[in-house]
Amino acid sequence: MPAISTAAYKKVIDDLKVVTNSRYTPVGDKTFCNYFAHDVMNGYGYKLPVNGTGDCATIFDGLYGNVDPHWKSVSFSDAQARANSGIPTVAITSGKAKKSPDTTMDDHIAVIYPSGKTPTVVKDVSISQAGRSLLQNSTIAWGWPAAAHSSIRFYSYY
Repeated sequence: MPAISTAAYKKVIDDLKVVTNSRYTPVGDKTFCNYFAHDVMNGYGYKLPVNGTGDCATIFDGLYGNVDPHWKSVSFSDAQARANSGIPTVAITSGKAKKSPDTTMDDHIAVIYPSGKTPTVVKDVSISQAGRSLLQNSTIAWGWPAAAHSSIRFYSYY
Protein backbone atom coordinates (compact mmCIF):
# COMPACT_ATOMS: atom_id res chain seq x y z
CA MET A 1 0.00 0.00 0.00
CA PRO A 2 1.23 3.50 -0.75
CA ALA A 3 1.81 5.90 2.11
CA ILE A 4 -1.28 7.89 2.99
CA SER A 5 -1.03 11.50 1.83
CA THR A 6 -3.75 14.09 1.40
CA ALA A 7 -1.98 15.51 -1.65
CA ALA A 8 -1.63 12.07 -3.28
CA TYR A 9 -5.28 11.14 -2.57
CA LYS A 10 -6.51 14.45 -3.96
CA LYS A 11 -4.27 14.07 -7.03
CA VAL A 12 -5.69 10.63 -7.85
CA ILE A 13 -9.23 12.01 -7.64
CA ASP A 14 -8.43 15.16 -9.61
CA ASP A 15 -6.39 13.36 -12.29
CA LEU A 16 -9.41 11.23 -13.24
CA LYS A 17 -11.17 14.42 -14.40
CA VAL A 18 -14.60 13.03 -13.57
CA VAL A 19 -16.46 15.99 -15.08
CA THR A 20 -14.87 15.68 -18.55
CA ASN A 21 -13.82 12.00 -18.71
CA SER A 22 -16.12 10.14 -21.12
CA ARG A 23 -15.71 6.93 -19.06
CA TYR A 24 -18.04 8.45 -16.46
CA THR A 25 -20.57 10.19 -18.71
CA PRO A 26 -24.07 8.77 -18.16
CA VAL A 27 -25.56 6.81 -21.06
CA GLY A 28 -29.34 6.97 -20.90
CA ASP A 29 -30.27 5.77 -17.40
CA LYS A 30 -26.91 4.03 -16.89
CA THR A 31 -24.42 5.84 -14.66
CA PHE A 32 -20.88 4.98 -13.65
CA CYS A 33 -20.43 6.04 -10.03
CA ASN A 34 -19.11 2.57 -9.22
CA TYR A 35 -16.46 2.81 -11.97
CA PHE A 36 -15.28 6.14 -10.61
CA ALA A 37 -15.10 4.92 -6.99
CA HIS A 38 -13.15 1.83 -8.09
CA ASP A 39 -10.82 3.92 -10.28
CA VAL A 40 -10.03 6.29 -7.42
CA MET A 41 -9.38 3.53 -4.91
CA ASN A 42 -7.39 1.38 -7.35
CA GLY A 43 -5.37 4.43 -8.43
CA TYR A 44 -4.51 5.17 -4.82
CA GLY A 45 -3.75 1.51 -4.07
CA TYR A 46 -6.61 0.85 -1.64
CA LYS A 47 -9.14 -1.44 -3.26
CA LEU A 48 -12.81 -1.53 -2.40
CA PRO A 49 -13.86 -4.95 -1.07
CA VAL A 50 -15.16 -5.92 -4.53
CA ASN A 51 -12.64 -6.24 -7.36
CA GLY A 52 -13.31 -4.88 -10.82
CA THR A 53 -16.26 -2.58 -11.19
CA GLY A 54 -18.80 -4.30 -8.97
CA ASP A 55 -22.10 -2.44 -8.89
CA CYS A 56 -23.22 -0.39 -5.89
CA ALA A 57 -25.27 -3.24 -4.42
CA THR A 58 -22.24 -5.55 -4.47
CA ILE A 59 -19.98 -2.85 -3.02
CA PHE A 60 -22.56 -2.06 -0.32
CA ASP A 61 -22.79 -5.75 0.67
CA GLY A 62 -18.98 -5.91 0.84
CA LEU A 63 -18.85 -2.88 3.16
CA TYR A 64 -21.97 -3.26 5.31
CA GLY A 65 -21.46 -4.73 8.76
CA ASN A 66 -17.70 -4.14 8.63
CA VAL A 67 -17.15 -7.53 6.99
CA ASP A 68 -14.00 -6.41 5.20
CA PRO A 69 -11.06 -6.14 7.63
CA HIS A 70 -9.90 -2.85 6.08
CA TRP A 71 -13.11 -0.90 5.45
CA LYS A 72 -14.99 0.27 8.52
CA SER A 73 -18.19 2.25 9.07
CA VAL A 74 -17.62 5.83 10.22
CA SER A 75 -19.75 8.88 10.94
CA PHE A 76 -20.09 11.61 8.34
CA SER A 77 -17.78 13.91 10.32
CA ASP A 78 -15.15 11.17 10.71
CA ALA A 79 -15.49 10.39 6.99
CA GLN A 80 -14.58 13.97 6.11
CA ALA A 81 -11.77 14.12 8.69
CA ARG A 82 -10.25 10.89 7.39
CA ALA A 83 -10.48 12.01 3.76
CA ASN A 84 -8.91 15.33 4.76
CA SER A 85 -6.00 13.24 6.10
CA GLY A 86 -5.67 11.35 2.81
CA ILE A 87 -7.43 8.19 3.93
CA PRO A 88 -9.70 6.56 1.31
CA THR A 89 -13.34 7.11 2.27
CA VAL A 90 -16.68 6.67 0.50
CA ALA A 91 -20.37 7.47 0.93
CA ILE A 92 -22.85 4.87 -0.33
CA THR A 93 -26.52 3.93 -0.53
CA SER A 94 -28.15 0.89 -2.07
CA GLY A 95 -31.71 -0.30 -2.18
CA LYS A 96 -30.76 -3.37 -4.19
CA ALA A 97 -28.09 -4.75 -1.86
CA LYS A 98 -28.95 -7.96 -0.02
CA LYS A 99 -27.89 -6.33 3.26
CA SER A 100 -29.59 -2.99 2.64
CA PRO A 101 -31.69 -1.75 5.57
CA ASP A 102 -33.58 0.54 3.15
CA THR A 103 -34.80 -1.03 -0.09
CA THR A 104 -36.18 2.29 -1.32
CA MET A 105 -32.75 3.89 -1.73
CA ASP A 106 -31.11 4.61 -5.06
CA ASP A 107 -27.83 2.81 -5.68
CA HIS A 108 -25.04 5.37 -5.53
CA ILE A 109 -21.46 5.72 -4.32
CA ALA A 110 -19.28 8.82 -4.06
CA VAL A 111 -15.70 9.39 -2.97
CA ILE A 112 -15.24 11.72 0.00
CA TYR A 113 -13.12 14.59 -1.29
CA PRO A 114 -10.32 15.97 0.92
CA SER A 115 -11.57 19.53 1.26
CA GLY A 116 -9.98 20.53 4.56
CA LYS A 117 -13.43 21.51 5.81
CA THR A 118 -15.25 20.16 8.88
CA PRO A 119 -18.93 19.57 8.12
CA THR A 120 -21.57 19.98 10.81
CA VAL A 121 -24.31 18.27 8.77
CA VAL A 122 -24.28 15.42 6.23
CA LYS A 123 -25.16 17.64 3.28
CA ASP A 124 -21.88 19.55 3.71
CA VAL A 125 -19.56 16.54 3.36
CA SER A 126 -17.32 17.10 0.32
CA ILE A 127 -17.56 14.55 -2.49
CA SER A 128 -16.38 13.76 -5.96
CA GLN A 129 -18.67 11.53 -8.00
CA ALA A 130 -19.81 10.13 -11.27
CA GLY A 131 -23.55 9.55 -11.58
CA ARG A 132 -26.45 11.55 -12.98
CA SER A 133 -24.33 14.57 -12.04
CA LEU A 134 -20.56 14.58 -12.53
CA LEU A 135 -19.05 16.42 -9.56
CA GLN A 136 -15.35 17.11 -8.99
CA ASN A 137 -15.37 18.91 -5.64
CA SER A 138 -18.92 19.39 -4.44
CA THR A 139 -21.04 18.27 -1.50
CA ILE A 140 -23.51 15.56 -0.65
CA ALA A 141 -26.24 18.20 -1.04
CA TRP A 142 -25.61 17.94 -4.80
CA GLY A 143 -25.02 14.16 -4.90
CA TRP A 144 -28.14 12.86 -3.12
CA PRO A 145 -31.62 14.26 -2.53
CA ALA A 146 -32.12 15.70 0.97
CA ALA A 147 -34.53 12.89 1.92
CA ALA A 148 -31.71 10.36 1.40
CA HIS A 149 -29.10 12.02 3.62
CA SER A 150 -30.04 10.07 6.75
CA SER A 151 -29.62 6.76 4.88
CA ILE A 152 -26.13 7.42 3.50
CA ARG A 153 -23.48 5.11 4.96
CA PHE A 154 -19.84 6.15 5.23
CA TYR A 155 -16.86 3.81 5.11
CA SER A 156 -13.16 4.46 5.46
CA TYR A 157 -10.04 2.39 5.00
CA TYR A 158 -8.20 1.17 8.13
